[in-house]
Amino acid sequence: SRLVSDDLEPLWLHERSLWRDVLFWDVSPVIAAIRRAVERRTLAGKAALEGRNTLGYGYYMLEGHRAVIGNLAFLPRANVTEVGARILDSLIALLESNPAVTRIESQFVSFCGQRLDDEFLSRGFDAHQRIFLRRSMADVSLESRLTPTIIIDFWDGSCLERAAKLMQQAHEGRVDSQMNELYRTQVGCQALLQNILFQRGCGKLIPSVSFVARDGAGELAGFVVCTEISPRNAHLAQLAVGPDVQGRGLGRSLLIRTLHALARRGYETVSLMVSGSNRRAYSLYESTGFENVFEFPVFSWDR
Repeated sequence: SRLVSDDLEPLWLHERSLWRDVLFWDVSPVIAAIRRAVERRTLAGKAALEGRNTLGYGYYMLEGHRAVIGNLAFLPRANVTEVGARILDSLIALLESNPAVTRIESQFVSFCGQRLDDEFLSRGFDAHQRIFLRRSMADVSLESRLTPTIIIDFWDGSCLERAAKLMQQAHEGRVDSQMNELYRTQVGCQALLQNILFQRGCGKLIPSVSFVARDGAGELAGFVVCTEISPRNAHLAQLAVGPDVQGRGLGRSLLIRTLHALARRGYETVSLMVSGSNRRAYSLYESTGFENVFEFPVFSWDR
């Protein structure tokens, strides 16, 4: 609340360039939303200043008992180990002192590498590795076999609730539900999907390359949602297959259908994020041409 948007503009400019150059992602809409929050004095967080120059900042959001650290960003000349540790220490101490907060999550894409791991781990946080994968559309000569009883059609917004339920079932007891509490309930999964579909939290939805799969009885068996993160660059924001049909190639079929649709529409790349410990999913993506571009840690803490 002590800073104005001009104080953070150099940081946002640096962030935009990192996302663009490393991940091919235009985060201008997200930064614009953060800027509006700063101007309204509604963004809660901490910043490190050297004189009048802001070296780094981090902010958080409160969602009931759950606190989410939304970002930590630093200028290139900042000593991330020192400045980052001081910002993070201040943020975590503030959140831990709030008796209503029983869980803290840090889900953001961090360009700081492993330099802040010790600060999280020393406070009892669990760490998980996330991997950003990308595939060129230059060659999509892939084949897939689909069970005759499965029908694939374009994404239909009316199946949001059913997709959220399937998503929760697909992630139950798995690493993503350990990292992000929202995956544990249908309501939480619906909130995640709504953020993707309507709030552009993961780019702009591309309905023509997003699909649903239904079984012979018309029940939802799986779905894939794809977004545009910058011109000619797409991102696979969510892919889920029901537990009853996992291991039958449905995930591969949905993925390949999306790849072909993207190639036909002139997209040059598609990316996605996967948990490092989810070897089954990683193997699927690797076998369909995705390559490791960037790795970063995420953290969670329970009181």
